[in-house]
Amino acid sequence: MSELKVITNTVGKIKKAKHLYLKDQDISANELAENLVDDAKHLGVKASVKKIGCWWCVYSDTDWLEKGTDESIVELFNNLRGLANAPQNSFRREVLLTAFADHVLTCKDEVCVYIKGKEKTQNELSDILKKIPKGNRIVAFCIEPNQEKDQGQP
Repeated sequence: MSELKVITNTVGKIKKAKHLYLKDQDISANELAENLVDDAKHLGVKASVKKIGCWWCVYSDTDWLEKGTDESIVELFNNLRGLANAPQNSFRREVLLTAFADHVLTCKDEVCVYIKGKEKTQNELSDILKKIPKGNRIVAFCIEPNQEKDQGQP
């Protein structure tokens, strides 16, 4: 029997083989947001999506990121992890945001963790948080204009 190998540089490997992780070759913010909603559903949580400027916000009054895992929030966004109550070979798709979005952050009770990209100004973040009901887990990501079509191309 062969030994299991730990995958390193998960995000880099996903970027190189995006055809394995996305429905088509074009990166779609809508697809990435719907993936998170679907994952939350498998974890027994109803999540919603709201688009605010370039930001796509997936949110719920139940924290689906903490369900079904002992991993830290940062680890969920940087590694492939199985998805409970989903078909075989399913994985949590937060890592796809890290691979394909320009900016990724998550907030709970107005405490935010920046996963990728430059921290946004307090005013911009404040504007986003005002448009989402308080007390929700929020995962917000932005793909800069003109990046959706050509991101990942050499």
